[in-house]
Amino acid sequence: MRKTFTKLFLALWVLAFIPFGGVKAQQTLDITGYGTETTDTIVPIHGAVFNYKQKSQIIYPAAKLIDVIGKEITKITLFTTEGNNDQWNNDIHIRMACTRQSFLNYTWSANMPTEVFVGMLVINSDNELIIELDTPFKYSGNNLLIEYDLPDNTSYTLSSVGFHGTTEATNISRHIYGSAYEYKYNGTSSNFLPKMRIEYIDNACPTISNLDAIVNSDNSVTLSWTNPQQNEFPAECDGDVFFTFFDGSTELGGYGIDDLTTWTTPVLETGTHSLGVSISYWKNFTENVCYTEVIYIDVDVNEIPVCQPVTNLSVTENEDNTVTLEWTNPQAGDLPYNCSYYNFEFYDGFVKIGQSDDNNLTTWTTPVLSSWNHTLIVRISYYDSNDKIICFSDAQETAWISGGVACQPVFFTTTVNEDNTVKLSWDKPYQGDLPEGCTSYEFEF
Repeated sequence: MRKTFTKLFLALWVLAFIPFGGVKAQQTLDITGYGTETTDTIVPIHGAVFNYKQKSQIIYPAAKLIDVIGKEITKITLFTTEGNNDQWNNDIHIRMACTRQSFLNYTWSANMPTEVFVGMLVINSDNELIIELDTPFKYSGNNLLIEYDLPDNTSYTLSSVGFHGTTEATNISRHIYGSAYEYKYNGTSSNFLPKMRIEYIDNACPTISNLDAIVNSDNSVTLSWTNPQQNEFPAECDGDVFFTFFDGSTELGGYGIDDLTTWTTPVLETGTHSLGVSISYWKNFTENVCYTEVIYIDVDVNEIPVCQPVTNLSVTENEDNTVTLEWTNPQAGDLPYNCSYYNFEFYDGFVKIGQSDDNNLTTWTTPVLSSWNHTLIVRISYYDSNDKIICFSDAQETAWISGGVACQPVFFTTTVNEDNTVKLSWDKPYQGDLPEGCTSYEFEF
């Protein structure tokens, strides 16, 4: 797999005529729970009954695994109270899965874990149970489910061993042992989380860059970024990529458009959110090549703004059949968060009849209005320093214009066509019916 280096480093490779194939860096991460330290002789291995079939499942929280997202787990180490154990002579099957499930209160996890190891377990003289995975597990995010399964007991050797770990607030593990019939039951839940060290490979997968975020008026967030150039993709990738989005360690969603550069989150709660983007590279749409690390940006989501309308709106009907509107603007302390300025729009019902960018405006006069009942609206729109609208609010009053300009309505008929369009037909007003001073007219639909 390829990795992007500095131009100087790449040049040295070229000059040495050494083919560049990518680099993998081995990393380690110790995972402990949030509770008090303790030991347990049942989860994940019940050594005292190792001559019986048994199974354990454990869920490790995603928040402890953020650094491993997009990486391949190659080895796990558990820490025990005793060393040099050679009395576990049955093969254990170990399986892993990424899951949204966060506890095992009632039954086994419904996830279908991937088998990563089959073999005997031996504790070394340092009281460490080191397990080299037969198949590296690609961790893509969410909680990590690990299953320890002894489905067949060919040897009747046994030895009780305690495992170091923590007592958690919820039941995040489950265990069962016994005969083949009993093995089908749900077993017993536990709040014990074994301490574990993970070794993983930091794959050479090019990440996104220039991650940016804009908080929208509904408290969703639009993320934008720059993708790697295709010539930087891992050699095995045929151009198919998939984007996964995170809020901290929680997966928000994913999208499979190869050239995607923007995505909008669901509506988020108020507070600070660490929003992230990861790319996974694929071959033939089905074979994963690698996952990138998650690139994060911190975003402050504030309460959805409350937009105050203008107050004390009044209307004065003038002799020329215009109407003068007067109002009071919001105080500085009543403006929405991050508001830099506001402007005004004026409506007669649904028809816009004017606008103004004057922040100090408190009065405005309409054009000449027809003899009729008019709902006059003052809309105040609030903007941030990037000229992006935050929100708007309307205030309205009714004015009655009488004895002024009389605009005759147009009466029309309708005909439904075969293609489900509708034909409108009408007669134009006679010249004598036009308002005084009218030189032209137009139609709106």
